[in-house]
Amino acid sequence: MALIFKGIAAAALLLAVSATPAGAETSVVDLGVLPGDVSSETSAINASGVVVGNSYADISTPHAVRWDRSGRALPLPGLGRTSFAYSVNDQGVVVGYSEGADGRARAVRWDATGALRELVVPGATTSYARDVNSAGFVAGTAVIDEVSKAVRWDPFGKATVLALPAGTTSAAVFEINDRGEVAGNAFGDDSYAVRWTFSGQPVSFGAGTNARGFNSAGTLVGRKGATAARWDRSGETVLEGDTATDVNDHGQVVGIAAGHAVSWCPSRDLGLGGALLVNNRGDAAGFADSSAVKWHQGKTSVLPLPPGATASSVTGMNDRGAVSGTTFDANGDSRAVLWR
Repeated sequence: MALIFKGIAAAALLLAVSATPAGAETSVVDLGVLPGDVSSETSAINASGVVVGNSYADISTPHAVRWDRSGRALPLPGLGRTSFAYSVNDQGVVVGYSEGADGRARAVRWDATGALRELVVPGATTSYARDVNSAGFVAGTAVIDEVSKAVRWDPFGKATVLALPAGTTSAAVFEINDRGEVAGNAFGDDSYAVRWTFSGQPVSFGAGTNARGFNSAGTLVGRKGATAARWDRSGETVLEGDTATDVNDHGQVVGIAAGHAVSWCPSRDLGLGGALLVNNRGDAAGFADSSAVKWHQGKTSVLPLPPGATASSVTGMNDRGAVSGTTFDANGDSRAVLWR
């Protein structure tokens, strides 16, 4: 186990508004809400700037949406009641879940045209698709015999239930890389960061670990106890900080340490706040106070707000530096936005 030290010192739109404050290089696009809805949020953005998220008729009734690069909304159909989009790949395939008339959540996939397909898991009472890779493999979670288990679907929709690590009783996943490896966490008496190989075997990184980020090489980052950590094929590296939140394909890690946004490999204190995302050119995005922030080449930029908004958060960032997020007004009502 290595130890690295560093110095700490989200049919059509109702509204699409761009605002570029004087002197700012980044503009904000209010992606609006679907007709009849009252709020919206983003979940993810792909390489070309397509954003997915959800529009709400009320707090308990989401409708999945895909916004194209120009900000036009495509409502994604559901199984009868609600629908929810989690992720989108670079081919425009969206995954999430939808509730049918029985109120049970079922994992679903929408193709690039918006056509819906249910992702069946034999024996499951509920299921959720969380991420999709460039080849169309999907990762998610299904409840089978009252146990939450990790699942991977192939591009044809065939489900493989992934084994639980020894000593654990449930699991949840958050990402799949282009190797078809799945990242998540398993739970028993403690939490366990886990990478599932393409063959479906779990690789556990021990009790007290929790994974939050994953890259194309299969490196996970997160937390071990009260300390940030990284796990790759050579083992575990403890990072000086509170938690690691993301890792890019070059191995650069970002996170939070003592109330500061930080980067490891290379080590850098980015200032007050927290870094949540990092892209492959080294840009980071996160928060400072109640504002969405982006760091580019060491420069901190508070991302601009559309009229009426008072706070913001980030949900995704692509390698061009475009950021998906959600803004909030003084009443707490949310709005899906894109910064570019």
